[in-house]
Amino acid sequence: PAVPATPPAKPVVLGTAVASGNRSFAICRMPDGPPMTVYVGDKIGIYTVKSIGRNQVVFVAPGEEPFAVNANKP
Repeated sequence: PAVPATPPAKPVVLGTAVASGNRSFAICRMPDGPPMTVYVGDKIGIYTVKSIGRNQVVFVAPGEEPFAVNANKP
């Protein structure tokens, strides 16, 4: 029987900043990586940032459905 592959780790959203004119950004990190600033279209791990909203980022991986990650509240 086939053993299901462990799904890749998903990005963690630390916070978002929503601005007009495609200048919104988010602070994200992979579970084993440092925080980084990402904009729509940027890649983090295998994921591409599709959209950034208030306290939420939508990511998509190749061949997968987009998924939203809410910002972690301290």
